[in-house]
Amino acid sequence: METDEKFLEVNFGKANPFKVPDGYFADFESRMICRINEEKAQSVGKSGKSIFMRALRPLLAAACILGIVFGLLAYFSKDSSLNNSTANNNANSYPAASSYSAVDAMADNAMMDNDDIYALVSNY
Repeated sequence: METDEKFLEVNFGKANPFKVPDGYFADFESRMICRINEEKAQSVGKSGKSIFMRALRPLLAAACILGIVFGLLAYFSKDSSLNNSTANNNANSYPAASSYSAVDAMADNAMMDNDDIYALVSNY
């Protein structure tokens, strides 16, 4: 670290090459205010597009929400019609068994007999 500083001192000296121009800070505030006002004036000209986008954003959000709602409604209406036809088929396939429950249907679909169910329940 010290060798780097010595190298810089030998090659470039200790003089600071950066200097502030005379009177720079005297009118700094007024120049900065003028510059800010100019940038505001330029941004006002560009705000026509941003006003349009601000008005369009809620419409796009509403369209997305409506698309999701209609998609879910279509999915569930299709699913419920399938469930109704499946329920009718199950009712027709077991007309004599009035005590046929959802647990029995699950056991039939999982191809589990009573021994498998007892083994599963005994593990807990």
